[in-house]
Parts: sequence; C-alpha cells; structure tokens
Amino acid sequence: MSHSDRSRAALWTGWLLGLMVAGWVTASCSSDDEMFGPGSPGTGTGGSATSSGQAGEGGSSSTSTGTGGSSASSGTGGGGGGTAGAGGTPVGNGCSDGTREYLSDAVLQPNMTGCSGGFSIAGVTTPASLQPACGRIAGNDSSNPTGTGCSVEDLCSEGFHVCHGAVEVAQKSASGNCPPSPISSPTFWLTRQVQNDQGSCSQPPNTNNLTGCGTVGSTPPSSCLPLDRFLRYSNCENSLSWSCGSLQTMFQEAALVTKSAPSEGGVLCCRD
Repeated sequence: MSHSDRSRAALWTGWLLGLMVAGWVTASCSSDDEMFGPGSPGTGTGGSATSSGQAGEGGSSSTSTGTGGSSASSGTGGGGGGTAGAGGTPVGNGCSDGTREYLSDAVLQPNMTGCSGGFSIAGVTTPASLQPACGRIAGNDSSNPTGTGCSVEDLCSEGFHVCHGAVEVAQKSASGNCPPSPISSPTFWLTRQVQNDQGSCSQPPNTNNLTGCGTVGSTPPSSCLPLDRFLRYSNCENSLSWSCGSLQTMFQEAALVTKSAPSEGGVLCCRD
C-alpha cells in the first residue's frame, strides 16, 4: 500500500470511530431521559402523600372526631380539626330546668329522674301531651314553674321523655323499682301508665287513673309493679296542684290531668 493509500485509510477509520462515539453518547442521553424524565438537571418532583393524607387528630369532644387533612403536593397530610363536630343535641340531666328533685343523683340514677313543675296542656295519653309545647321552659326552677302553655313532656330535658310506664321504670331505674322519695312533703311522680276500668294496669286507649311513684294516693295492684302509687279523681280533688277530673269523668284521669303549681311532685323522666 502506498503512503497516500495509508493516509486515506487512516482518515476513513477515524471518521467511522467518530460516528460510533457520537451514536453512543446519543443513546446514553436518551436512556437517562427515559429513566429520570425530562426535568431540569438537579431538580425533581417530590413524592406525594397518600390520597387521604395522614389522619387528623380527633376533636375535643368524646362524641366527635376531627377530619383528616387533605394531602398536598408536598406530601404532608393536613392536621385534623381541633374542635368537636356538630353532633346531635346535647343530652340534659333529665329535667328541663336542670335540677333533679327525685332520683337526684345522676351518677347513681343516670337513666331516670323525677322533675317537679306544672303543666297546663291536659293529659298523658292525648296527642298534645306527647310533644313539648313550650320549648321545655318548664320546671320548678325555671322562669315558668306553673307550666303555662306546657305539656308533661316539657318537664323532661332533651334526651329524656316522660316514662311510658311500669315496664320502662323497671328497666331504667337503677334499683328496678320506685326508690323512697327524699322529699318529706307529699309527692307524686307521674308516668304515662294507665289502668283499665277494673283498675289493672293496661295500655291506651284506656285513660283510667294516674300511675307512678310517690307518697300520695293509693297502692296500685300487682299488675302495675314496680310503680307504687296511683291517683283517682278524688285524690286530685284534695290536692293543691293536681287536677284530673271529677265523678262525671271518673275513668278519664289520664286524659284530663293538669298540674297548676310546682309543688307535690311532677313527672318521671326516662332516658331515650
């Protein structure tokens, strides 16, 4: 091979090597782009948190929990709500005026109490008596102790209702019966329990007599246990605050009863 031929071969070889190196560099850059993405060198997108973020801390109320914060692009979950959720209406202590007169210890008797006060809407079996009528502004320690415009239900706080009768009192009283009243004066604590015309405890549509717990009235028959007192119209005639009809309406006491003053007891309220 002549000197000129060797020169041309060397140039040809160098040109081929140059093409090979350029191809290798291009391939390497392409692989890097596929592996790391097209972002600028030295920067990358931070990882994101899970879609729900970290759980937020619960609210201060025992009945409500805070809401977990939503995740942001930084990957940190938001904090939970620090206050209680809306929840339902708070449960009172049993009596709408905030004071218990019978079964007064809410720790020993959490599910039943006696609430003193009056009510002017008649009955414990009538439709009007089944719902509060005066916004529960009732009770001996309220601004409306005589219960003007109130039903029996107004004497119980939110979360309680006038006890239905013997079966519910047995369930809700911590002792299963009517405990002795701590009030020395005569008292009667009314339920919605009724009796039939023969004097046995029964269900509506009977409206005979008033049945509950207390120290006034008569001892009911065994069908009414654990309730220990009932009132006839004649008992109400001798009362300063209870009114429940007359001889002409002698089987309708539960439909006619009203109470004009906070003395002589009130109603038994049971937890919902």
